[in-house]
Amino acid sequence: MSLPEPREQDLLAGRLLHNHRHLPEHTDENTPRVVFAHGLFGRGRNWDQIGKALTAEGAISIQLDLPNHGQSHWTDEFDYVQLADQLAGFIRREGPSVLVGHSMGGKISMLA
Repeated sequence: MSLPEPREQDLLAGRLLHNHRHLPEHTDENTPRVVFAHGLFGRGRNWDQIGKALTAEGAISIQLDLPNHGQSHWTDEFDYVQLADQLAGFIRREGPSVLVGHSMGGKISMLA
């Protein structure tokens, strides 16, 4: 399965969100996607166990490193609206997805 090229609106400060993916053996455009957004001071890998379990059931699991976390870009700025905009852009690029967020990730998921 090939991923679409990033679009301008998917970028924040010229950088994409870093993400970790677990893919089932067979995928197509109808394979369900679950995108995970971690809490403050977390990282995408916090969702590995549940992501692997969902992949075993046939879903694509995508765990994001939000800005200023994990392997994503770091800045001196922190703004929930910018985080939500970037998350919304990522979801637009991925296509229909279930969005799961914890704490800060839940807040920006509701705004996205």
